[in-house]
Amino acid sequence: MPSLNRVTLIGHLGRDVEVKETKGGEVANATVATEMRWQDKSSGEWKGKTEWHRIVAWRREAARLGQCLKGDLVLVEGRLETRKWKGQDGQDRYATEVIAETVMRLKWADEYAPRSTPPAARQQEDSFDDMDDLPFS
Repeated sequence: MPSLNRVTLIGHLGRDVEVKETKGGEVANATVATEMRWQDKSSGEWKGKTEWHRIVAWRREAARLGQCLKGDLVLVEGRLETRKWKGQDGQDRYATEVIAETVMRLKWADEYAPRSTPPAARQQEDSFDDMDDLPFS
């Protein structure tokens, strides 16, 4: 039976990207935060949950990711891979990572807000409460 291992994320870098040179070429490590928001039906209160994703990019995509800074909005496409190793205490450790096949820095975050302000923290300045205020008709 066929299977598919595909991940697409759009989120903000949680820290500056770490780029290293290896025998296999450049490798970049990063963390990307994605957020889910919903409104609680009983209280009407908005709630949110942030998920953190480990990103590993090689060669050309490592160079692209390496140009990004903490807080940048990025699109990452790739596949999930789980690594296993022995910890110092002899216990098995696991890490699930997104192996990036495509990395793009999205300009939306730069064009509409300072780098340090994520979209969730911004409020829309241009809002129209009345249809008569619309700039087109």
